[in-house]
Amino acid sequence: QGVSFAAAVAHLRGHGFLFDFRPRSFRIMPDKLAMILRIGLPSSAQLVVVNLSFLVITGMLNPYGVAVAAASGIGLKINTLAGMPCWAIGQAMTAMVAQSYGAGDMPRVRRIAVAGLKANLAATIAVVALVQLFARPLIMLFDPGNAEVADIGVHYLRVCCSFNCVLYVTMYCFDSFALGVGRPNVALFNSLMDALAAKLALSWLAASILGMGYAGVYIGQALSALIPACVGIAFYCGGRWEIPEETNQKRLPPLASKPLVHFPRSALLPGAPSTAMNAGLAEPPGQYRRPGGHYPAGFPARRLNAPSARTRPSRGIHACTRHSVPV
Repeated sequence: QGVSFAAAVAHLRGHGFLFDFRPRSFRIMPDKLAMILRIGLPSSAQLVVVNLSFLVITGMLNPYGVAVAAASGIGLKINTLAGMPCWAIGQAMTAMVAQSYGAGDMPRVRRIAVAGLKANLAATIAVVALVQLFARPLIMLFDPGNAEVADIGVHYLRVCCSFNCVLYVTMYCFDSFALGVGRPNVALFNSLMDALAAKLALSWLAASILGMGYAGVYIGQALSALIPACVGIAFYCGGRWEIPEETNQKRLPPLASKPLVHFPRSALLPGAPSTAMNAGLAEPPGQYRRPGGHYPAGFPARRLNAPSARTRPSRGIHACTRHSVPV
């Protein structure tokens, strides 16, 4: 990990990354720290609750014997592997939703949520189908000579890595969506609901009260995502996460509403009269440069002496300047 980190830093510094990785740049900004903690602390609590619930479930299964404990542990590892596509797509959803939400593009946020849910369901169902098809060989990879462990492990996969994947994917996608729109408390509430109110309560009810034994614990785990999935769907369909249109217009005035002013190309050529652009400004005061020499009036001038994440090097007739053309 250390070698990978050093290689990544060297690569980023060599390609004009926005952060220079110098010691003086590693300072804490209180406003940014507060924003990170507002999102990060509920996410951390979510992970703690999830892992704590698995610890309690393991304690509930241990009294049923070594074979049940071993088979459940093996099944959990396979189940975790089957959940990798779900988590990867969910994390991608969070990033894409956050980017579009920050830009105020609510229709695109909705399209990302729907497309992410569909892609996640397709990928996870495909992996779960493979697990169901090769359930016994997968269990026997861990303990080839124990038929009892293999039988219990297959039972675990038949219950905990089957139809419940639809519930879990729905829950995880809308939890990721909630994080992307800046509602980490919704994701934390769903995790608490899944891990404590549903998983542990249903497992205890089925195993102890209904007398189903370890099979009841498996059923409780499989059904635990039902209520959180419904909560996530209600949160998305309710629309309270959306930025009102009037507020969005105040935050992000559309560029298309600004009149375009033509800036002569001759001012970009060598030997042209001294202009704000040749003096080192990316745009003349009050104007914003676009490819082809057009500017919306009223946009603030910026000094861009090096390409950034929002710019690319100029080409063609623009290559004679040392400025960048916005993407």
